[in-house]
Amino acid sequence: MDNNMTKEVFAKHKFGEDETHWLKTAVHIDWENLNDTFSQLLSDLLGRRVDAEAEREEYYYWLVRLYPDSHICQSELETLLTSADASELDREDNDIWDGGKVEYLSEGLCNRLMNKLLPFRVDCTRADAEGVWFIGAGDNTYD
Repeated sequence: MDNNMTKEVFAKHKFGEDETHWLKTAVHIDWENLNDTFSQLLSDLLGRRVDAEAEREEYYYWLVRLYPDSHICQSELETLLTSADASELDREDNDIWDGGKVEYLSEGLCNRLMNKLLPFRVDCTRADAEGVWFIGAGDNTYD
């Protein structure tokens, strides 16, 4: 098959813009950049220094752990939940347990916070050894 014929075959099967609404958008962010992003974002949202470390939990999951001096209280947690447009499930996953301080932020809440920073809606994430894949749709809204 010659080059022109190959181009014609691909052109024939190429997806048009009206047919690509289902295509996903993805970006990979390494652990160091996630640490910096969350430390700076949380510090700005809460008006005080917050040291945070994103880490892999189990195989595909991840969370953001807050250093002991950076644990947050109920009112600060509410600020984050409200800022992230958190769902009821996000609220349950980030409930304050013994000791009255939050030591980590759930993957769901972190996804919603990242949704505010990325140019697409985060549908799901997958952690790997180097960082996290944020996978979503082309728009930035939840249904």
